[in-house]
Amino acid sequence: MSGKTIHQDTYKDPVRRYQLVCFSWNQLPLFVGLTLGIAFGLILTPIVTESCASLETSTAKNVTIDEYEPRVNLAGKPVSARKQPKVLTRPRYYSTELGLREKLFVGVLVNNPSADLFGLSVAVNQTLAHYVDRIAFFIETVAGKKVNTKNLPVIGFIDSKRGLLPLHVLKYISDNFLTGFDYFMLVKDSTYVKGRQLAELVGHLSISEDVFLGSNPGRRQSYCSIEGGIILSHSVLRKLSSHLEWCAANIPLGNDDIVVGQCVKEALKFQCAPEAQGQEYASLPIPKDISPIQIEDYLQTEVAAFTSSVTIHPVNDPAVLYQLHRQTTLRIIDTLDEKISDLRSAIVSMAHVAPGGVAALTWPIGSPPRSKPASRYDVIRWDYFNETHIFLDKESSVVKCLVGVEKQEVEEVVNSSRALIENKYPNLKYNRLINGYRRYDPVRGMDYLVDMEFIDSLTQEEVWRRIEGARLLTKVESVPMPYVTENARINMIAFVSEEQVENAKHFLELYHRHCLSKKENSFLTLVLLNSDGYALSDPFQQVKELASQYSGQYKKDGPKIAIQSLKIGRDIPDALAILDIAIKKLNPDSLVLLCSLNMEIYSDFLNRVRMNTIAGMQVFSPIPFSEYNPLVAYRNGDRPVELDVTTAHGFYNEHSYDHISFYVADYVASRKNISNEVPIAKSEKDLLNPDFLKSSYGTVTTMFIKSQKLHVLRAVDPFLRLRYVEKDCSGLWGTQFEFCNESRLKSQGTRSQLAKLYHEFTDKNEL
Repeated sequence: MSGKTIHQDTYKDPVRRYQLVCFSWNQLPLFVGLTLGIAFGLILTPIVTESCASLETSTAKNVTIDEYEPRVNLAGKPVSARKQPKVLTRPRYYSTELGLREKLFVGVLVNNPSADLFGLSVAVNQTLAHYVDRIAFFIETVAGKKVNTKNLPVIGFIDSKRGLLPLHVLKYISDNFLTGFDYFMLVKDSTYVKGRQLAELVGHLSISEDVFLGSNPGRRQSYCSIEGGIILSHSVLRKLSSHLEWCAANIPLGNDDIVVGQCVKEALKFQCAPEAQGQEYASLPIPKDISPIQIEDYLQTEVAAFTSSVTIHPVNDPAVLYQLHRQTTLRIIDTLDEKISDLRSAIVSMAHVAPGGVAALTWPIGSPPRSKPASRYDVIRWDYFNETHIFLDKESSVVKCLVGVEKQEVEEVVNSSRALIENKYPNLKYNRLINGYRRYDPVRGMDYLVDMEFIDSLTQEEVWRRIEGARLLTKVESVPMPYVTENARINMIAFVSEEQVENAKHFLELYHRHCLSKKENSFLTLVLLNSDGYALSDPFQQVKELASQYSGQYKKDGPKIAIQSLKIGRDIPDALAILDIAIKKLNPDSLVLLCSLNMEIYSDFLNRVRMNTIAGMQVFSPIPFSEYNPLVAYRNGDRPVELDVTTAHGFYNEHSYDHISFYVADYVASRKNISNEVPIAKSEKDLLNPDFLKSSYGTVTTMFIKSQKLHVLRAVDPFLRLRYVEKDCSGLWGTQFEFCNESRLKSQGTRSQLAKLYHEFTDKNEL
């Protein structure tokens, strides 16, 4: 055993050999099972696959294919779209998209344009244009001859071959107006047309049938007279449009009635008729030499024909046409009065079975009832007046003289009440107005109560009478205005004095935040009013540097800010004089917004400026929302970064006329009209002239109002918000001082805020 390792063979050991044999026999079933499993798996795999495939095939054969089931066929189709889909551009007006048309177009054939274009044609336009959707006047003229149209919608044709005017008119209408109207009327300017009766007749016709209406003057041919008027439907004119050239080449010219009638007959196999769809068209002929004095007597003999007729002809004198219109209007008024009387009688007779009974009847009968207040805050108060003054018509007014329209209103009420009593009681004679009350009800109109004193001529006693009156609201009519785009460039102009440097810097920051950074289509001009041109230091240096900084940031977008320095004296000149010089560099079609430095800038307000300012027609003078004195309005809180439109923070200042938008051409035209009263400033030297310091107009808005050339739109704008600025009214006079002082007083705060402030100082003995 001396350090040698003895290796014994375990296989030679009988005990160990027996243990190994026993272990091998114990594991034999496991090996056999694994071997058999693998063998069977390899053998059976193809058989199972074939049986599954056959099962799927048989199952697919038994499935019934639905022929209505949608299937996507991608064979031969490109993976991506070859053409980009077009963007659908919808028309601006829904009537264009839906194919809606207006009702009636009237074409007037002028008989003698060189002699009487401003007589009969003007009369026809004034008596007919407001009843139809569109009217146009057609004339034949010679090449090179100018015709003064007198603002009439005149369309002229130059043709060496006379007698083609009716066909020219039909061709022009079919090319330009066919898709816009349901019916077309041709008539001559020697014809009076009852516009209301014509509109009612066309309104009862259906566009589903062909219509060719007119009056036959009794000729042997069944052709209607153009002088009496003819009406063609949209479908008839559409079919006729392709045959007009054939008619011009083949139909003998001479008589307009025969040319049009034969053209329709030969092309469409359709004849004119005096009746269509139960509606009759009649025309009344009158003597050619009848005078305006004789026309009334003549119509008395033709009452039935005059009542049923739509047109009256021939008319050779505009005075006769106006007299016919007067007689027609009087008969319409009488007819309406009879209908109103019948309706009122029916309302009274049925009142006992109607809701509310007889007590629910209103005065006048059939008028809207008075509004019922929901609470005591909604009660409409009565304003007291006499013949010269009105009392407490506003919260800020105690007594005010009656002037202008208000004085005319009171005089009309007094005179109407006086005439009513004196006609009913002939022995009573008017003496004086004792009391007068008026109340505006937005539901029905203006109501009046007047107490009047009369003298009885029989007994010489004083008699008091109370009269109730009403001026009811009529049908609201919209004022037609041309369409204005929202992409016009706004030239904002603001005046900056030496005391307003900090306000100007803040205004530039707002302009940078809301206009420059948002790519707003605008341009800002700061007019610097330098009262000391020889000072060593420039008081506007910071303003100029900030403006230059912002302009440099957006240099690629073009110039956005301009600085204009003007030398003035100690006193600031009138706004009109400064504006005369400030707008010289602008084009006549430029849109200008005159604004103040305490204004907050919002895109919504700028868009309204673009929409409400119409060149040649309208200027926009918004009523701003002015902030109250911050020391009063925000005593219990911090001043907000942006002004909120609430009753606790501000008010709509109706006495502010500083903001106005207009076009340069309109300003120049209105300015020339008052140049005799207020001279136009042409250079900076004029600003030193005392004549330009003050004017009777004061503001640009006042100038536009007094010129009466343009419509001035005056309305509140919630996005025109002004920060509080202490007003100095010492240098003003007249109406300007009253407006300034009223604004200064109202801007201090609400009554409740001022009352609380008063009590706080009173309690602290600090007052």
